[in-house]
Amino acid sequence: MGLILLLAACGSAEFASPGARDPGRLDPSEGASDWTRFRGPNGSGVADGVGPLPTRFGPETNVVWTVPLPPGYSSPIVSGADLVITGVEEERLMTIALDRATGRERWRATMHAPRQEELDTRNHPASASPAVDEAGRVDVFFGDFGLVSYDAAGVERWRVPLGPFTNV
Repeated sequence: MGLILLLAACGSAEFASPGARDPGRLDPSEGASDWTRFRGPNGSGVADGVGPLPTRFGPETNVVWTVPLPPGYSSPIVSGADLVITGVEEERLMTIALDRATGRERWRATMHAPRQEELDTRNHPASASPAVDEAGRVDVFFGDFGLVSYDAAGVERWRVPLGPFTNV
């Protein structure tokens, strides 16, 4: 079963229903800081230069878009116009880039998991968050494979198989 990703815009604390444009709302594709790695730009979990954030969420409150996604525990990464996440379906490890403003899929890269690591029940094969550099290159780690890198268009640059790991 896929997850649903909800993206709230920064700016006004009161937004219109999904798809509606509120002139007082900051467009999610502009003005907000990039979040290029786990816990953000400096690893602190704090976004610099972002105005007031919404404090309430619900089906009709502060939701910009929803999209079904494969299961994964990684944090969404924001870089320019892209939002990048990871997921797993069956034995396929996925890296997916979505349009930050619309939720439309820009690209999806899939690779086969050569093994299945033993995981704590609170963990998931797609737990590690991707990281994006200034050029939009995306680096991803999967415990069931190792490291893989993609360019900004989702074309694989390189891969380095690692593991298996014994750190549950």
